Amino acid sequence: MTAPSGVIVPVDPKQEDFDTASQDGEVMTDARRALASLIGQAVFAITTFVTGVVIGRCLLEEQFSLYYLAMTVVLVARNVQAELVTAPYAVFRQRRHGQDRREYAGSVVLHELALTAVGVAVVLAMLAAAQFDWVPRALTPTLLVMLAVTPFLLVRSFLRSFSFASYRFWAAAGIDLSVGVVQIGGILILWRAGILSVPAAYGVMGLACLTGILVWRWTKPEKLSFVLRRFWPDWIENWRFSRWALASQLTGTSSPYLVPWLLELYHGSSATGVYGACFTLVGLSLHFVTALANYLTPRAADAFVRYGSFALRQLLKRCAAIVVIVIGAVCVSFGVLGDWPVTFIYGAAYAGGATTCLLLALFTLAIGISVICGNGLWAVNRPECNLTADVTTMIATIGSAFWLIPWLGKEGAAAAMLIGAGGGAAVRAGVLRRVLAQLDGARHESKPGGPLRTARHS
Repeated sequence: MTAPSGVIVPVDPKQEDFDTASQDGEVMTDARRALASLIGQAVFAITTFVTGVVIGRCLLEEQFSLYYLAMTVVLVARNVQAELVTAPYAVFRQRRHGQDRREYAGSVVLHELALTAVGVAVVLAMLAAAQFDWVPRALTPTLLVMLAVTPFLLVRSFLRSFSFASYRFWAAAGIDLSVGVVQIGGILILWRAGILSVPAAYGVMGLACLTGILVWRWTKPEKLSFVLRRFWPDWIENWRFSRWALASQLTGTSSPYLVPWLLELYHGSSATGVYGACFTLVGLSLHFVTALANYLTPRAADAFVRYGSFALRQLLKRCAAIVVIVIGAVCVSFGVLGDWPVTFIYGAAYAGGATTCLLLALFTLAIGISVICGNGLWAVNRPECNLTADVTTMIATIGSAFWLIPWLGKEGAAAAMLIGAGGGAAVRAGVLRRVLAQLDGARHESKPGGPLRTARHS
């Protein structure tokens, strides 16, 4: 029986010895992996949050708006490199062993360095655009600093994901802890010295990420072998997977980063600053979703390869239940408290964001469900199936934003985010259900008593 195009039907776990954490010298239960992921992401979240709070309270709303706009550039760059490099690595690493795995890991590191150079070129292009007022000219000093620190920001992010993919969760937590200490300490020193500014803050972030890179090297990371002749073949192999992940990123996931720029265009820096404060606070719950995804991506791929679609389905259901409980509680909290947490943390200048906070909390819930379903599609090597959901997210988000932001301001921006994420989550869940049903059908029609093998439709 030939499975549908691109579907990989799992082999009998007795027929092949797949990767386990113990093979890497790390005997770590799922609970401990999840705990390490949560600790690392908690430190990451606290670092980002404290940095934003200090900048928001010590600088004007207009300056916080510049910090937030620059951060959207960093986030887009991180997400693009994640889809092109670390996403395929997290999936395909589980199917490689020995010297082949070491050489593959070396190729992935070289891919990351190449993309980092592209990221610096993008910042340089934005710096040139600022001279023609195509982006806010006030961003120029920050962009100059970002030219120097972007490599450190991107490589640190890559090393975190690289560690997660190889089940070295505590190494990733060590990176986050070292970055947090240096970044928060540096920001507080700038504040106490009275020289805190957005460019200076990004300079400290770059120094902190450099520290994290050095700590990663100290943790005795996974062995690498650099074989230059494999650079292009491994890129092509990853591209067959990552092109779909990148398309998803450029459509569904990146479109929300356009929203604050539209808000800046229609309502100015003050409204964007309040929206940024609300998003930063509510966004703490997104770090929980990210921590869960860091654990789920390699775990889901391993569960499917070893035990099949039933085990994958059970894992995804457990993770979805966790998201609903935790993020649901966040939604209820903002429904009751309104914008009090925002004004308490950032000050009275950021008042008026009660509705914005609630809508963004619901957006986070939709994102959590969408991330779980997307990981399920990655695990069965069907990343292209995410594209329909991401196109839905893009169209719904951007269309709603152009309609709602001129009319409702920051509340319209938050509503557009929720509409896009909710539509994308619904479509992605439906696609995942259909794909898993196809897998079950292929499995049931296989020859009785024989091992299930990889089957592709040519």
